[in-house]
Amino acid sequence: MTTWDMLYTAEQMPDQVQIAAYMDNPLWEQFSRWIETTYQCQPVMQYSKCSLKRGWNIKYRKGSRAICTVYPESGSFTCLVIIGSKQLQAAEAYIETCSAALQQLYRETALFNGGKWLMIVVTDAVMLEQAKGLLQIRMAKK
Repeated sequence: MTTWDMLYTAEQMPDQVQIAAYMDNPLWEQFSRWIETTYQCQPVMQYSKCSLKRGWNIKYRKGSRAICTVYPESGSFTCLVIIGSKQLQAAEAYIETCSAALQQLYRETALFNGGKWLMIVVTDAVMLEQAKGLLQIRMAKK
């Protein structure tokens, strides 16, 4: 099976069309349009040598503040949402309204540097909306 990091090596950055074709999921277009419009930002491609998610990923930032990182997958994508220590209370209240799958992910994600680094696999519209909800908590005015 060909994986993302095999298709596009560190020397061969994919373009937006190639990324969308690999993910082959209309949720990606919805998500990218939403985040770029909501936060007035543009995607930045970066190659990661991390053993868990090796390959090209897409980072979104608002000024110097990280919004999220997206990891392309065949048929879907994973969105890394970092909930900081000051956002945990709001996130925990929100998580109670979410799907069982997201609640389980939240419970099983250990605290790291005082917050939670949630790797949300977006495979359906429900998970997309829940990821967007967590991003809104992350990006709420301090």
